[in-house]
Amino acid sequence: MPLTNLQELTEAQRRGIWLKHRLDNALGRVNYSYFASQILGYGRIANDPRNPGNFEQFNDPRVQENLKYVGDVFTDWLVKRHDQESFRKVLVVQPRGTCKSATCTIPLPIWAHLHDSEMAAAIISATQDDMAKGKFGKATRNTFEGKDPHSRLTDLYGTFAPSGQGKEWRTDKMTTAKRLNIGRGDPTYLSLIHISEHTRQPAPSRMP
Repeated sequence: MPLTNLQELTEAQRRGIWLKHRLDNALGRVNYSYFASQILGYGRIANDPRNPGNFEQFNDPRVQENLKYVGDVFTDWLVKRHDQESFRKVLVVQPRGTCKSATCTIPLPIWAHLHDSEMAAAIISATQDDMAKGKFGKATRNTFEGKDPHSRLTDLYGTFAPSGQGKEWRTDKMTTAKRLNIGRGDPTYLSLIHISEHTRQPAPSRMP
């Protein structure tokens, strides 16, 4: 799609673009489904014939229903979190091929950061270290850096990648430029592997 020269547009057209930009900014903050689908562009990826294997089930009504559920639960938590007396746990179980990464794992930490730049998020994988640190961390970092061609995150909400501020910026550990409390120990985003007694591999036996 060719770029549009704003100088060639009428004042009314430029005003319309500005209003659309402001509307998208607001909707992306308050509507989680809109944020994932339209701001991060997952709805467009699902319809892009050049990327047939990427989030192809995203627009399935059942996936959209779950996306709304995740957004509703998290929005409720955002409103009530400072008044909670105990830690709240939410368990969402989904099989493979139901867009867990596009409905929760990738967009939710980014959306949380829009609401509170001091918030910290962690992606923990039980056995697949490369999935936690590689696939998800890389996708999140590319989105924060404005390198995802489908995403409009940085166009609407500004710069997230730090520049000369001494903040960690790796695929598995990121502290964004919007974090104001630089003395805080936990990063904006952390991905790691959790080894439990159920996933720990037995030590190899020694030769006699």
